[in-house]
Amino acid sequence: MDGFKANQDKFISAAADFNAALHEVFRSRNIALVSSQDDQRGAYWGAKLTLSEDALQQLASDPTLLREATASMCKGVRDALELTGPFIPRMVDLIAARVDPSQPTLEIYDKPIVFDDLRIKLTKEYILRHYGAAGPGIELTPLLIVVNWTDTGTLEEAYEKFRPSMLPRSSNPPIAPDGEVNYSAHYLIDRDGTIFNLMKDFQIARHMVGLDRQALGIANVGSANVPLTPAQAEATAQLVRFLTKKYESISFLIGASEYGAFVSTPLWEEKDPLLKPVPSGPSAIFLTQLRERLSDTPLRSAP
Repeated sequence: MDGFKANQDKFISAAADFNAALHEVFRSRNIALVSSQDDQRGAYWGAKLTLSEDALQQLASDPTLLREATASMCKGVRDALELTGPFIPRMVDLIAARVDPSQPTLEIYDKPIVFDDLRIKLTKEYILRHYGAAGPGIELTPLLIVVNWTDTGTLEEAYEKFRPSMLPRSSNPPIAPDGEVNYSAHYLIDRDGTIFNLMKDFQIARHMVGLDRQALGIANVGSANVPLTPAQAEATAQLVRFLTKKYESISFLIGASEYGAFVSTPLWEEKDPLLKPVPSGPSAIFLTQLRERLSDTPLRSAP
């Protein structure tokens, strides 16, 4: 209740958006809503509206209308919950995609971060600033995979960290001098090894300065104080196997702290010679466990 009281305007706005989406479906079919016979009114709402008997019969007899209304309701609920804030569990597809027949236990859930026009615009600005490249899109052909940790203790913290398009303006300095687009990763792996796809893996994510235009990013929930788990090592290995099949261009697999081997090589594109990533995880132990699981692959850790 405390969460509701502190954010009731967001809840009311989200509910209004949901109602508007559903009303639009009915309006497009010339179906009018009528006042309910129930005179009860809530603290925030006026008279209740409902469908007439004729409208209910039309809904029952028209599968297309029923599908449209159902789809509108599902999308409205999802969008409404997304807008209310982090105190509402973020939406995730309940059915995992099984993307690799050779790995029947590999399952990937879709849990998209915000990837709107603003994020695309800021990503283009980031690419131009760091790499001097300008183009119509933000697509990449991956040559390597970078494995990192989220520096958080929970999946929820990690997701909220990556979700917005922009870096938080409350940071100090208020806006990072090297770009406003938020950090992200293509895939996020929870403590139990559950894999989530956050964004399209053929688009550039800000996750490893110098290599962003070449690399896919896999982030594992954990930090120096919350060591990554064997389940995450196994899930990361399975995901890497899938990605190397999907993109035959991938030749390298590194931990985020191993970027130094690529500096001063053609793969390193950062224009500022003084700008380097902040060294971070995963630990050497985790990377050893990961590479042991992938010892039969030709993936390299250096050019």
